[in-house]
Amino acid sequence: MHELALVDQMIRILRTKAREHGATRITRVRVVVGGLSCASPWALRFAFEALTRPQRPEAAGPLQADGLLAGAALDIVERPAVARCPRCGQEFPLDEAMAACPRCGSAGKVISGTEVYLESFEAEVPEGPEGTPKDQVEEPKEDPACLRR
Repeated sequence: MHELALVDQMIRILRTKAREHGATRITRVRVVVGGLSCASPWALRFAFEALTRPQRPEAAGPLQADGLLAGAALDIVERPAVARCPRCGQEFPLDEAMAACPRCGSAGKVISGTEVYLESFEAEVPEGPEGTPKDQVEEPKEDPACLRR
């Protein structure tokens, strides 16, 4: 179940980003999972819930101890796999890693659908200088090598 390792790394990234923004609690996390990524959305959700569930302090692991992600919602966006034909340029959906172009029959090259990445998160941040709460942090948008598939 490599999803546990993926979620573990995702939580580490979230903690770092939350600290950078002064967030006190993360309320929502958005992850993109490609259709050919070999990452199960169900297993990602299970791992996320297991690693972010509030625990008694003496029973908590290092990722659960402070409750930063306790109760956070996880949104998983499933991206379909897409290939492009190198011969005619046709883009077409993929159900498997290898598929022939529907227009000319050439082997398609996968252009999307293998990714797994942390797209964004929402967090509670103390009031800003103008007295208005900053409640959404849309940072990551990066494709960390540790989450790339």
